[in-house]
Amino acid sequence: MILDKEKLNAAQRFHVMRIIFGGHLHEYDYHYVGFCQEFLKDYLENAGYTNIRRVASLNLFHDASNLVYQSVRISLNTIGEKPA
Repeated sequence: MILDKEKLNAAQRFHVMRIIFGGHLHEYDYHYVGFCQEFLKDYLENAGYTNIRRVASLNLFHDASNLVYQSVRISLNTIGEKPA
């Protein structure tokens, strides 16, 4: 996990937290919820999604979802399928 105390010191974990939840520098720089892979997968399964998996990038546009910090991807970048 990116916020592992064994991998990152307090300043590094704080930096990652600001990336995940926004730097709060202006009104659009906020995220109110953060998920771990386990919780996100559970929510998606409860919504009817199947074949849920993490991918390196969603390839939608260049933003922090593609960011790698200390050799670890920050975003969950998860896709799944919802049967018709």
